[in-house]
Amino acid sequence: SGTSNWGANVNSRILCAGAPLITKDTQAIVFLNCDVEGENYTLAPYEAKDELTVFSYNIEEGHSGNEIIKLLQSEIELKVPDIILLSEVNKGRKENMNGENFARVLADSLNMYYVFGVEFFDVDANCEMGNAILSKYPMGNVTYKRYSDPELYYLYTESGYNYRQGGRSFIAADIKIGQKFARVYSTHLAASFFDNELRYKETQELIEDAKQNSYGRPTIIGGDFNSYIYSAYLTENFAEMGIGQYFM
Repeated sequence: SGTSNWGANVNSRILCAGAPLITKDTQAIVFLNCDVEGENYTLAPYEAKDELTVFSYNIEEGHSGNEIIKLLQSEIELKVPDIILLSEVNKGRKENMNGENFARVLADSLNMYYVFGVEFFDVDANCEMGNAILSKYPMGNVTYKRYSDPELYYLYTESGYNYRQGGRSFIAADIKIGQKFARVYSTHLAASFFDNELRYKETQELIEDAKQNSYGRPTIIGGDFNSYIYSAYLTENFAEMGIGQYFM
């Protein structure tokens, strides 16, 4: 779980207090307590619309971040979406965006709102990484939750600590478009090719949360699902296979 922290010097503050945790308690390593950060960089209210453009992107810790910003600002190949869902957002790594939170820099560059939640504390690089939502429209009721099962290779071993502490999670927010509302989720599911059962369980937890908190409003779920060959299933009309079956 996490708490909202809008503004208040979030661009430089560590969100996971006490990380990295020096402990043999595997639950403590997986379930870090981290704040959620967010900010409003809009200059004026955006006009409401009935159809939204949503862009989901794993930015791989912000590599080529300046090029990504320039591409979106130019609006030549891609118009600035109404909602952007980001995975592998890095905060604090000096090699990427001078250590700044890429979600914050991008929101500032595009005049949008953003919220960011930490999945992992990278012990070796001394930085945080997670998921973010950017929106042209106001966001509220922000929640951030870790999945109940960890990816086991992030746990403590007798030889020492793995390079990451934390666990897969999702961040969600209500978005107000004019007088209408939508519920939006950004997530990053288990990464290993052989983690299908774990991905399915994470997906079920995600859908259950959406059922409980969407209150009949339109719901958008995106991110990096690590679904691998699911696109091949779709082209062969095997829609019942893979993660998609749970959403349907």
